[in-house]
Amino acid sequence: MFESVDHAIRMFTRAGYFLDRDTATQVYLACRMGKPLLVDGEPGSGKSELARALARATGGRFIRLQCYPGIEPRDALYEWNTMQQYARIALATRDGSNSIQVERDIYTPPYMIRRPVFDALLDRSPVPPVLLVDAVDRADPSFEAMIAEILDSPTLTIPENGTTVESGEAVVILTGNGSRAAGDSLRKHSLYTWLRYPAFERELEIVLTRVPGISRALAGQVCNFMEIIRREPFVRRPGVAETIDWASALHTLRRTELDPALADQTIGCVLKDPVDLERFRIQRLATRLRPSMDRAG
Repeated sequence: MFESVDHAIRMFTRAGYFLDRDTATQVYLACRMGKPLLVDGEPGSGKSELARALARATGGRFIRLQCYPGIEPRDALYEWNTMQQYARIALATRDGSNSIQVERDIYTPPYMIRRPVFDALLDRSPVPPVLLVDAVDRADPSFEAMIAEILDSPTLTIPENGTTVESGEAVVILTGNGSRAAGDSLRKHSLYTWLRYPAFERELEIVLTRVPGISRALAGQVCNFMEIIRREPFVRRPGVAETIDWASALHTLRRTELDPALADQTIGCVLKDPVDLERFRIQRLATRLRPSMDRAG
């Protein structure tokens, strides 16, 4: 998959994602060692996009499980297609088929609906899929512990038919949403990395890559101002995706310089909460914008 950490960095860059070396090392090790990678970090720092970029970089299928309060095991693992099962039973009743054999048949793969975790771990493609278990901390601790146990086991058990199959080689990325700390079981069996908002130089590189044609000066002003905004105690601090959206919007407007009036008019690309918008305008944060602070060169 990746020959080295440097190879991982190059492949991610081609996929449009800029890895720092520490994170690249953990991604490389997770792929080589077959260990899940638990990714925590600032909101909007690119945790989920890391998994998508990994799939683009490797060519593996991307599979996502979105966790939420009350999520049940069947939402992650599998369930049986009851409509097809009932149809098979009805047909067997009319034909006088062996009931014991029918009972066995309806708990075989053709009747199984594979949910994300089983779908990934039962995948036998030449290139392993990438399974994203997103916001795992939003699920109940018992659900999280179940996921940890399954990911740590070399086999998958299907109780309904008593079969056991080997787990595939899926690369698993789990993200935390800051709701609570991940449990000990998950941390014990996973590698770990923390994503921060990118430094100015890295975010500038991202904007120049993701917004073709934008001037280096305007991109630099946007990234400068994003640093200012992120130091404020907003309800929802903007992430890298908002930086790209804002830069793209300014480029679409054919602007070459970011001034306070333009920042105020377009700040909805960055702040997505009414309380944050009010705070931005009451405190006149747009006046803190200083084009002379541009470090883009």
